[in-house]
Amino acid sequence: MGVDKQTGSANWSVRFSIPGQGQIRKSLGTRDRQKAEKLAQRFYYESLLKAESGLNVRAKSISRIIQDYITYMEARVAQGMMIAEVARQNTSTLTRYVDGIFGSQNPNFISNKTVEAYLSWRSDYWISGPEKDTHFITYERNGKTITSPITQKSECALLLRR
Repeated sequence: MGVDKQTGSANWSVRFSIPGQGQIRKSLGTRDRQKAEKLAQRFYYESLLKAESGLNVRAKSISRIIQDYITYMEARVAQGMMIAEVARQNTSTLTRYVDGIFGSQNPNFISNKTVEAYLSWRSDYWISGPEKDTHFITYERNGKTITSPITQKSECALLLRR
């Protein structure tokens, strides 16, 4: 593990390798060498603990994982192994709802608390959230584009029993 300054930076950074994870480099955000060494040790041991727990030390954000999955679905559609409409619906759901609340988060740190916050946010999405001012929904059916007003309907008993 080495603490050094990158060319053109006033802050210290750390660099080390973990078997199976490759080389990790992180800015420590401080100009003080003693503080940097303490932060470096802490980051190193946290990274080792993650690796021993089977977690990816350099985990991608949820947004990046979603983008990778959308690219994967597009390739599957092009190969004829996935229906285009299913890929479109999945893309819409993932980008609107999942990326909408979890986007920048590291997937290793999603907890029960964050899932509960998501469920609360999701239930209010069309009422007080980002789509509260949407009055029409546009979709495609049999090659025709259809625009219809959003109507508030109560759920039927069958759906409520699920």
